[in-house]
Amino acid sequence: MQVLATYSDGSIEDVTNFESGINYFSTNPITATVSPDGIVSAVDVGSVLITTRKDGTVVVKQITITASGNTDQDGLPNDYEIANGLNPQDSVDAFED
Repeated sequence: MQVLATYSDGSIEDVTNFESGINYFSTNPITATVSPDGIVSAVDVGSVLITTRKDGTVVVKQITITASGNTDQDGLPNDYEIANGLNPQDSVDAFED
């Protein structure tokens, strides 16, 4: 994540780094974690809220993590195959028009 603070004098400062006094929090660390420097790491599929707090200001961002396997190893993600009427169990369909 990148966090930019806009101050009352119109100045803008990058406050992403924890040394600026910013704090991050993940509502669901089973789905995603967030480092002290704002780097979000996916752990599992699902939705998570990342809360950012700096100088009394709080911002919340929802992140949805999805993952699509490739069961038949044909180079097409399962979600794509299903959405396009293909069979995620059949590797031959990747070569059909």
